Amino acid sequence: MRHSSILFILAAFLLLALLPACSFSLAEDITPPPGFEPTEPAPTQVAVVVRPVVPPDPAAGAALYAEKCAPCHGDTGMGDGAQSGNLPSPPPALGDPQVRRAASPSQWYQMVTNGNMRAFMPPFADSLSDRQRWDVVAYLYTLGAGADQLAQAEDLYAGQCQSCHGEDGRGDGPQAAALAVAPPNWVDSGRLAGWTDQALWEAITNGVEPAMPGFAASLSDDQRWALTGLVRSLSFRQDKSGAVSMEEGLAEGLAETPAAGQVEAATPQATPPAEAGDLMTVTGQVVNGSGGQVPAGLEVTLQGFDGMQASLEESSQIDAGGFYHFEGIQWVADRVLFVTAQYQGITFNSDFLHASDLTPGSAVQLPLMIYETSTDAGQVTADRMHVFFEFLPPDKVQVVELFILTNPTDRVIVPAGEGQPVIRFKLPAGAANLQFEEGSLGGRFVQTADGFGDTLSIPPQPAQQQILFAFELPYEKKHSFSLDLPLPVDALVVAVPGNGVRLQSDQLQSGGERTVQGLDLQVFMASALPAGGTLDLTLSGWPDEGGSGAVAPQQSIWIGAAAFVLAVGIAATWLLLRRRSLAAGEAVEAAPAAGPEDNLESLLDAIVALDDLYKAGSLPENAYQERRAELMRRLKEVRARGSEAS
Repeated sequence: MRHSSILFILAAFLLLALLPACSFSLAEDITPPPGFEPTEPAPTQVAVVVRPVVPPDPAAGAALYAEKCAPCHGDTGMGDGAQSGNLPSPPPALGDPQVRRAASPSQWYQMVTNGNMRAFMPPFADSLSDRQRWDVVAYLYTLGAGADQLAQAEDLYAGQCQSCHGEDGRGDGPQAAALAVAPPNWVDSGRLAGWTDQALWEAITNGVEPAMPGFAASLSDDQRWALTGLVRSLSFRQDKSGAVSMEEGLAEGLAETPAAGQVEAATPQATPPAEAGDLMTVTGQVVNGSGGQVPAGLEVTLQGFDGMQASLEESSQIDAGGFYHFEGIQWVADRVLFVTAQYQGITFNSDFLHASDLTPGSAVQLPLMIYETSTDAGQVTADRMHVFFEFLPPDKVQVVELFILTNPTDRVIVPAGEGQPVIRFKLPAGAANLQFEEGSLGGRFVQTADGFGDTLSIPPQPAQQQILFAFELPYEKKHSFSLDLPLPVDALVVAVPGNGVRLQSDQLQSGGERTVQGLDLQVFMASALPAGGTLDLTLSGWPDEGGSGAVAPQQSIWIGAAAFVLAVGIAATWLLLRRRSLAAGEAVEAAPAAGPEDNLESLLDAIVALDDLYKAGSLPENAYQERRAELMRRLKEVRARGSEAS
């Protein structure tokens, strides 16, 4: 493959990040340094643990939750709200203790702030203030907690914890002064922002060296969970006497330098120019995304790259709470930082942090997610499959296939043994000259009796994995063949040259014509194709030599495939939208009725473009919701009109 072609395809696939079907954005992309091995699992969504300026108020959050969240998540947070049936998948059961225990307040705050457009959850950064978002998060931790549990926890705290941690959790109990390490102040509203309930429970269960004993033998699991809930509540606003007030919390919060974007009422202060000699502290928590235990003493490595050169590597073991600490880390302009850990034979890495996003002299938190493994690939799906053809004189056609895979489980799907494939692909009879955009036979890919297999592990969502390959088939003006579907395909898009070529298949519907990079293409689509089947195609004709459908000999098929995917990726997205139920909202009264100029494709393209603008922060929420509701209403009318006509 030509070097220029490789560069083009890599650049093109970076542009795919702009499509709504993808789970990443160019704004977050950093070119990996040389020798860097990409992580197997999805990196966490949150790069820095944010902290509330004042103690969040669950009581205030209850009303906000009822207005903003309950319609989808349900009154009790079990994902059964009135609008949940309109979503592509049920909302997370936030009221489920297992779900709540695995998330930290900081992670939930980021989700409320940024939303999850993939799951049709809008961001609330524009409609809720910083304090309101924290109030909602605080309320989430009260779901399912009854008065009996709270009373039990208060009795346990008084008998087991108060002598050291103090009556209100400030770390000022009568025995605190005699301890080697002072107990933490749980009333500090940011102290527990990065802690999950699971980590708190494990600290209560196993103790924290050197001074805090474990309570596994003296308290039941339920009692320790009750104490966990009480400790969590100490960092929220309290009405009882002696608890921190909102005014006191604000004064304390503004006395320190808060995380960027977390102060509402503070007067902005000029940030002095950073100098290379400034030092930082890098900390974070390792969390098992599969719900299992994080191994004690797990080694975490902090790595830094200046430009494209490795410049920093330090290792540290996690403590009993799963936290690691690197102190005295030098701030260097253009340095990229990330942490890695080896678990179950897999290297997991965090998000990348760029020095330009950090404050010299500050403490930055960089969470790291690890996962258990599984050899069962039965739930892996292809969110999208693209097929493209290049006609090679005198008697061949090259078939290019792109699969974009999603693993919806909470495990990394790994090979059953060394050299064993995770996913197997059958090739049509007569296929030859197999090529891969990344890897080769004998490396990542292994040959099988009827095709090839991919040995690369598949991380859990929201990460996506792609496989791009090509092969040649004999072709003399007409050829019928079948393409293997090794796993379920949500959306399929096929393209052939627009002049002189005909494609027939009972499984496809026409998506019209598009011009890409000077090529006229016919686009065909399908959705919801089951695993184990085939895509049956018949090609006939040959691209007109003088037409724009012909591919110049020097133009690599990989270039054509990349350009094609860029052009029709939006079509794949609307197939997903079409297949799944959408939350349309109420129509704007002044919106015009669907006119004869409206059609299915134009409306779906408009919806996707609108989602892109909103996700990029170019539209306020109110305008976005209003316009989207109008488009969805018109889309329904067009569909209804089509049903009546048929």
